[in-house]
Amino acid sequence: MFLNKGERLVLIKTVMSSIPIYFMSVFKIPISLARIIEGLQRSFFYCEKRKLHSIKWKTLCKSKVNGGLGIDSVLNKNKGLLVKWVWRFQKEDLPLWKRVICAKYGVPVNSLNWSWNRDQANSFFSKVLGGLFAQGALSLSILDEGLGVVLGRENRASLWPEIKVDGKTLMEAFPIIFSLASNKLGSVFEYGKWEGRNWCWDVPFRRPCSDGKQTNG
Repeated sequence: MFLNKGERLVLIKTVMSSIPIYFMSVFKIPISLARIIEGLQRSFFYCEKRKLHSIKWKTLCKSKVNGGLGIDSVLNKNKGLLVKWVWRFQKEDLPLWKRVICAKYGVPVNSLNWSWNRDQANSFFSKVLGGLFAQGALSLSILDEGLGVVLGRENRASLWPEIKVDGKTLMEAFPIIFSLASNKLGSVFEYGKWEGRNWCWDVPFRRPCSDGKQTNG
């Protein structure tokens, strides 16, 4: 089947718009299909007279600020749309989709993190997201750097496993102190109280956390 130039341009315009977005926001797109879509995108800039592309594809994929057209990589867009579900899981309160996931996998509805994994019993959607967060994956490092907990809803954020300092959770940054904590999974709201406009911490430990040294003054 051969398409004339006008039909090809209409197809390219359709493919470059929103048709693949729903698929890529739920499923991991096969590499072969991503290459086909990018091939159609590249053909839009093909010069038939000179029998070559008018401009390098890498240049077109750069942002407009850097001299490109801001055309997204299909695979990167696919990963970004899938990763956004993790952001939505943290950001949104109790939408129906989150309540279904929490009920199915036994995750507390107030939790900010969902332990993604690829067990055989899990759904295809969960396995796809679990693959993105495998140890050493680029998407995992991007999430660790880009996502953070903003306090103000203390009943949702867990102190030790979710609050970060210099890119590490408190339980990772202070493992010895964490081992002494009597409440390791409590929310921030459970470790203090408001006294007027001031927040007063009260973190319980199994024994006093002191090195025994005395200071003068």
